[in-house]
Amino acid sequence: MSSNPNYGDVYDHKTFNQSAIVTDLYTTGHGPTVGLEVTNGNRIFSAALHVEMLDATYAKRK
Repeated sequence: MSSNPNYGDVYDHKTFNQSAIVTDLYTTGHGPTVGLEVTNGNRIFSAALHVEMLDATYAKRK
């Protein structure tokens, strides 16, 4: 996990005008996974991503 996500961390999508807040951290049979609350304009939805995919598509906000 290069980004080392923690609860409440905010990430910005590298391509789209979208942000995500880490709401859950867990491990599946496929490895470490994060639960996200994603905001895209006025839409809010939940998503789950493998940590490697999080690192590939989102940048941790500093």
